[in-house]
Amino acid sequence: MKGSKLFKQRWQRQWQTYAKYLPYVFNDHAILAFVILFGAALLAYRQFLLTLTVTPLTLLLLWLGMGLTLTIFNRPATFILEADTIFFLGDQTSLVGLYHYATLYSMIINGFIELVLLLALLPLMIVLLTTKVWLLVLLICLMVTCKVMCTGWLAYRWAHFSNDYGAVSNKLVNWRQLAQAETNRQARILAFFNLFIDVPGQTAKLSRRRWATPLIRHWPGQQTARLTYLYVLTFFRQDQYFMTWMRLTLFGLAVVVLSQGWLRVCLLALLVYLLMLQLIPLVTSHRQIVFDHLMPLSLADRKAAFVWVISPLLVVTQVLWLGLALVLAPKGQELLQMGLPLVLMTLVLVFWYSGKEIETLFKRRAYRAFKK
Repeated sequence: MKGSKLFKQRWQRQWQTYAKYLPYVFNDHAILAFVILFGAALLAYRQFLLTLTVTPLTLLLLWLGMGLTLTIFNRPATFILEADTIFFLGDQTSLVGLYHYATLYSMIINGFIELVLLLALLPLMIVLLTTKVWLLVLLICLMVTCKVMCTGWLAYRWAHFSNDYGAVSNKLVNWRQLAQAETNRQARILAFFNLFIDVPGQTAKLSRRRWATPLIRHWPGQQTARLTYLYVLTFFRQDQYFMTWMRLTLFGLAVVVLSQGWLRVCLLALLVYLLMLQLIPLVTSHRQIVFDHLMPLSLADRKAAFVWVISPLLVVTQVLWLGLALVLAPKGQELLQMGLPLVLMTLVLVFWYSGKEIETLFKRRAYRAFKK
């Protein structure tokens, strides 16, 4: 089989898999939330540009942001599976062709993503750097070229063995390393889909986080709701839940800095909603274990445990947001304007919306299980 045909087959197979999960990610509620968030972000971006001044600090932050774009989506796809190292052992011509086509594909895609990111930063470049078109085009072309070369260099490093000093030691192709890189890439993508729907064969990445042990032991609600300890332990040990909370909290801090007034309130309320939406699957994280079905647990027990888990997290998140807002503008009226709507929305999401969503989630999973 030619490398081009093999690449086309595996590329189509992967996107067919992604197409099955995308409707669960971009459902009606998520699309509405993303559209509102995108529009509000554009408005906040415009207001930020109007008040931006050229200082050494803003120039440094711009260059750091442009450098950060080189680290986003810079890893190549290989489309090489673990079994390929044995199946194509006698004839590696197809694998070599697949590797070259996959590297070229990754360089094009990553270069295009870099171009989109730089176009998003283009208004900042015009305000802080220069208004000359040819200089901006030259800078963007250099950055895109760097991203393409970085992707190609990573593919080259993965494809060859290296010595203790990191230098390429021979011309043999390290197929196992290429297969492992593809496995890790697929695991990251499917871990994102696993936040919205159970992906077959997907295992969550676990981290010990010893610093969280006292928090887990003394978390409130463990005597009231029996599943609270299990849910809290899962939240801190599984990266997909803990890192989601961390990212949205940090993004909210950036929103507090870059926006103001009712725009800030709307953006933060939307982040609270997205955080709730991302953490609700925590309730079903142990449904594949038989003891979850054998224990006499009702849906009310699961709802109560989730309320005890999510409430302190939202309190910490909003305390950080309100604290930063108080430091930036110590005015009681603005703090009340920001805090009161967030608190009211949080109460509605925690004590009403989460219960409805958990009921819908269990009905949907029971229906799918019955169909199978």
